[in-house]
Amino acid sequence: MTESTYQAIRVNTGLTSNLMIREICGFDSSRIRAIPVTNKDSTLFVVLEAMAQVGALHARYFDNFQRHVFLVKVAHCILPDHLPAREIIKIQADMRGKSDRSFSYHIQAWGKNHVVMEGDFWFSSIDYDERFNAVTLRHHYRDLWTCLTSVLPTA
Repeated sequence: MTESTYQAIRVNTGLTSNLMIREICGFDSSRIRAIPVTNKDSTLFVVLEAMAQVGALHARYFDNFQRHVFLVKVAHCILPDHLPAREIIKIQADMRGKSDRSFSYHIQAWGKNHVVMEGDFWFSSIDYDERFNAVTLRHHYRDLWTCLTSVLPTA
């Protein structure tokens, strides 16, 4: 096949930020619940990316923001033909396992009373280095966590 045979796929979320999580509704050591940034024009990509961001942020929190966390694999992911119109989507990520440097989650995106998308997500962590600056990223993710959890009731 020649290069001209392939057609470019362009994804434009319409969002002004790469952050696709609006707020964290609750969390503990094995679960996190969040609301993604969505609107009537949101695509499956936006929700899938938000699901990955929720899992990665929980893994960073669980790791006390000491390492960079990145998505390795999504498996058994069920995608709908379209997102439900005018429904608030909520995301729940349940940690299924962890080792010193990896985390596995079953993550679901919920509509009003039904699962819209779900899949198994694997994340890995690496030490901060010259590519992933510890001072900048650790501070950034701690601040982000604080901001996203600021609406949670305090004890």
